[in-house]
Amino acid sequence: MLVDTELVASLRGSGFPRLFAEAEAAIKEVELEQAELIIPAVNELRYAGYHISKYINYPEAKDEIDRAIGHCKRARYDAYEAGIIYYHREFLKFQNDYKTVVITASLPDYLKYCREMNRAIDFIKGTDKETKDVHYQQCSEIFKTMVNISKDIVIAREELNKVLKKERAESFMAIFMAAVTALALVFSVYSFFVSN
Repeated sequence: MLVDTELVASLRGSGFPRLFAEAEAAIKEVELEQAELIIPAVNELRYAGYHISKYINYPEAKDEIDRAIGHCKRARYDAYEAGIIYYHREFLKFQNDYKTVVITASLPDYLKYCREMNRAIDFIKGTDKETKDVHYQQCSEIFKTMVNISKDIVIAREELNKVLKKERAESFMAIFMAAVTALALVFSVYSFFVSN
């Protein structure tokens, strides 16, 4: 098999191999968290391969490398976007699970995390499909922030579950005492009328 060293050097010099590997790593990272394949990101890598294939067959078509690079960047964006959306949903579940508890007592940075989640969703809403390749690095940074928030939330759940358990026990005791008091009152009233 003949290897066109000029072609290989051109691809290496473009940064394509590094960007392709980064996109593939991003897809795998998010896929492991979500336990599902990130189809839009995989499709972008498929398109990148298509353009590289065209370039290999027609080395004079240097713009195919730029197109492939753009697809790698969009693949990385799509993977991290899916991860951000996943962590945002997990955060909403967390908020719902502990809506009756003062979360800041166990998670002091909770309000900061709420702002970060809102900022992440605003970022995704404000990025159109035509500029994903421009914003892929920022999306990666936001994803890393979401991962860190998620780790803190997992730790806080243990403490918040203890608080919920204590509150439930106290509520049960209050209801039990109210029931005993009501029963005693009914018995007293009954005894009064029976004795008269």
